Amino acid sequence: MIDGKEIDERFGDMEFTNFGISGPIVMEMSMYVPDWMKMGELSFSLDLKPSLTHGILIARINREIKKFSGHKRFHGLVRSLVPAKMKNLILELSDIPYDKPVEYISDEEIFEFVKLIKDIRMNINGLWSFNNAVVTRGGVSLKEVDPATMKSKLCDNLYFAGEILDLNGPSGGFNLQICWSTGYIAGSVNE
Repeated sequence: MIDGKEIDERFGDMEFTNFGISGPIVMEMSMYVPDWMKMGELSFSLDLKPSLTHGILIARINREIKKFSGHKRFHGLVRSLVPAKMKNLILELSDIPYDKPVEYISDEEIFEFVKLIKDIRMNINGLWSFNNAVVTRGGVSLKEVDPATMKSKLCDNLYFAGEILDLNGPSGGFNLQICWSTGYIAGSVNE
């Protein structure tokens, strides 16, 4: 989101690391982050249960509460709903005391808790350093390269391949394929 307005949406895997967030969807979106940051305050909303509607999630929580009434505290309920490494963050962000018995959690508290885990807001303040880049953006414009040979249109006997080109693909091996394919084309030219 830029200044609270949604600009992109992804479904997939992401990782929480000691330096921030990563993973396939983060890597795919990261190429746009520098431009987006120039347009306003950049943030994202994380939905920990994207395949469940608010209503279905409320019903699931109510089933858990009935099932463990008298035997479980709120922190145990959270453990059954979110990834283990997110448990402490969710407990900190929630207004429900971590040791509250589940049978005393009100409908309003459940509603607010569901809103929380379906919309965790985080500000984006930058990218990790260039030295840690997995894929880079930018390079020689494709308009300056003959795609049949990978030869420069501006300089004789100069060929380009891989990430020297202003070309990248989505996460999942596409950038490696770009490197292999353009390298094969550039190396196969017989003049």
